[in-house]
Amino acid sequence: MKFVEERVLNFFLEKRIVATMRNGKYGLMIGDDVDILNGSGTPIGKAKVVAVLLNYPKFRQLLVKYSGFNNVKEWEQTAKKLHNGKLPKFIVLLRFTGSATNMDVQDAKSFEDVNEFIDEIIGEER
Repeated sequence: MKFVEERVLNFFLEKRIVATMRNGKYGLMIGDDVDILNGSGTPIGKAKVVAVLLNYPKFRQLLVKYSGFNNVKEWEQTAKKLHNGKLPKFIVLLRFTGSATNMDVQDAKSFEDVNEFIDEIIGEER
């Protein structure tokens, strides 16, 4: 997975967790490791796909603090710039540590379900 925005990659490396808007079949990769590349395609490391959520406004509000952006508007504008003017379909939550989780939030229906899940994964880092 390539990170073109340097500040997002720096945030990810510092915080070891990131929420990123993406298109693709990441829902099939929950629990899998992905290669992390910088904007020039240089390998940086590996990360675990922790969760894949539909890109709903409430989820963007919840996860913006893990995006590397200052606010939702800035995150949305950058995502649109990188995806031909459209918001990607998913928000992918990655953990740089590579630690596994057996939880799956594909069936999460509400803001509270996702917030509870995130508390269980990274509550100690909030």
